[in-house]
Amino acid sequence: NEAVMHISKVLVLNSLNQPHCPKIEIKRIKIEPEIILSKYMKEALTLLGRDLRSTPELPQKKAESNAQISPKLNINISRVLKLNIDSSLEYKIMSNPESIRIDNDIHILNDGFWSFKLYTEQLIHKEIESVFEFYATPNNLNLITPKFLNFKILGDKVDTTSEGMIFQYKLNLHKIPIFWKSKIEEWNPPLKFVDKQLIGPYLKWHHQHHFERIEKNTKVIDIVNYIVPGGSLIHNLFVKKDLINIFNYRKEALNKIFN
Repeated sequence: NEAVMHISKVLVLNSLNQPHCPKIEIKRIKIEPEIILSKYMKEALTLLGRDLRSTPELPQKKAESNAQISPKLNINISRVLKLNIDSSLEYKIMSNPESIRIDNDIHILNDGFWSFKLYTEQLIHKEIESVFEFYATPNNLNLITPKFLNFKILGDKVDTTSEGMIFQYKLNLHKIPIFWKSKIEEWNPPLKFVDKQLIGPYLKWHHQHHFERIEKNTKVIDIVNYIVPGGSLIHNLFVKKDLINIFNYRKEALNKIFN
């Protein structure tokens, strides 16, 4: 974070005196640190002609190689170090009006005692209104949930979703029957909705769904904060693998439906 904040400051300060520099906007949001060193930073650094090795304000620690930081970057940022990332303070650099590149990986961080955070994103080749409408139809959840979970929505069938609604599900995980009750905590179509677990296998499950318009496409972002009983041991043995499988299945299902 210290290195990224420094780079951001250099870019912004230099842009004030260089009219050919692209407009750069710094937004404070919760995302994975790997996404920060994007193609836009590469372009900005190239235009500015900066060599960060000559900047004295960077931390005086042993530098990592470029390849260790990001093999996709072909610029000299040897003084950008791998630092301990505070998951509550992460930055994203964007170039208006286009959003940052799509990172299709699923990232999971341990951000506290027994607590973890999952982040993933996906580009859907459909307008944002259509994509959000798909998510707003509860029964569509069956279409993007793996068959091995034997997932079933309980109660009366509803055709749409709104803030404050409570849903109940039944599923099987590792042959163990699980009852899940969740609440729509926030509903802001077509940009965002949040659901949280009321009853279920986690001590906490808080799932943010974000939708960004990119011309005629939609960037779908999932951010999940969750707490696992048993902490890292249970998480590494079962939960992490299960979540990666479930979200990968969801990505593939959405690709088949929309792309």
